[in-house]
Amino acid sequence: MRKTSMNAWLRPAHEPSKRCVRIMIPVLLAISAAFIYCAPLLMPEDYSWISHVISESAAQNLPGAWVARSGFIVFGFAVLWLAVAHRSTWVKGAYICHMAFGIFMISTAAFSHKPWLEGVPYGRGQATLNA
Repeated sequence: MRKTSMNAWLRPAHEPSKRCVRIMIPVLLAISAAFIYCAPLLMPEDYSWISHVISESAAQNLPGAWVARSGFIVFGFAVLWLAVAHRSTWVKGAYICHMAFGIFMISTAAFSHKPWLEGVPYGRGQATLNA
């Protein structure tokens, strides 16, 4: 039986091509920016991009919140892809911080903010995990 070092298990199965990474990550970031830009436009009238945080545009049970959530998910995956693509050249701390950021950005979409509107039902557990 062949011995396999633990480090071999941690390496990606294949490295993504540099061309693919150079093209796709900016494309994903542009898509994410478009979602985040459009999200406040779909919010109820009393939403203000000045007084409310962007996470509130993805709040629970709000119409159009899926747009901001989609932006968070796409942004998170872009950061994860960037970290995996540069894992072999980045110092371990940069890799870990980028992976954590990407995971937490995706989690922001999964665990939505409490709505700022009165009387809108929401899950307290989700709001707590978002905070």
